[in-house]
Amino acid sequence: MVTARTFTLMSNMCKRMAIVFCALSCAAVSVAQQATQARGISRLSIAGLALPQPASVARLGIASNQTIAPNTVCGCVSGCSVLPIELLNFEGRRLNEDQVRLNWETVNEFQNKGFEVQRSLSNERSFAPIAFVPSQTGVATAYSYQLPDNNSYMGMSYYRLKQVDLDGRFTISKTIAIKGYGKQSTLSIYPNPVTVQLQAEIFASQKTKATLLLSDAAQRTLLVKNIVLNKGLNQFTVPAAHLTAGLYLIRVIPEQGAALVSKFIKL
Repeated sequence: MVTARTFTLMSNMCKRMAIVFCALSCAAVSVAQQATQARGISRLSIAGLALPQPASVARLGIASNQTIAPNTVCGCVSGCSVLPIELLNFEGRRLNEDQVRLNWETVNEFQNKGFEVQRSLSNERSFAPIAFVPSQTGVATAYSYQLPDNNSYMGMSYYRLKQVDLDGRFTISKTIAIKGYGKQSTLSIYPNPVTVQLQAEIFASQKTKATLLLSDAAQRTLLVKNIVLNKGLNQFTVPAAHLTAGLYLIRVIPEQGAALVSKFIKL
């Protein structure tokens, strides 16, 4: 009897221990699972989702307000924009009744093709090229240019420079004005020298008929053209592409007034 009771007590004790052991095991498993989940979350930390740093921008090789000399090495990926020249001055003066002299100076020339000299008579709107002066080559930083212009116009003459880059881009200078002499009639021709076509500008003091003649240096007449001169400025075109290289004369003989004569060179 004692033995059976003792056995029952021991059996119940074993069951309780088994229940406790099972509970402890389940708790351990739960803690382990939670630890594993915590470790999994750490793998998704903010460091893994951080945005990449923006690419650094290369610094320009020159300051934005720096003057670039022709031999400056530019560090810009897309290249540097350099002003082709700096025009120090542009002026002109009349030497006599038939000639004007233009002068200009430059510094820091870079990729400069040259200067197209333009002239307009009586107004500042009708500019036409009269000559092209190529850029000077060398290592100097300053250059001086000079151009004589056969101009006997009695009124006001206007001049400007068209500076042309090697790539075709250009800039226009300021306009200067040159006074003429008070002659009754004048004849101006351009461009001089000429290659294709000559422009003759005749200022007449009154309306009259006239004859325009083209002759070579040997006084042989090559062209005779009857024209009408209105009072004021008159413009005529004289073809020159067919002429051989040399010296030629243009004469305008009005019915009233003195004859007008001007020379030009065919290239």
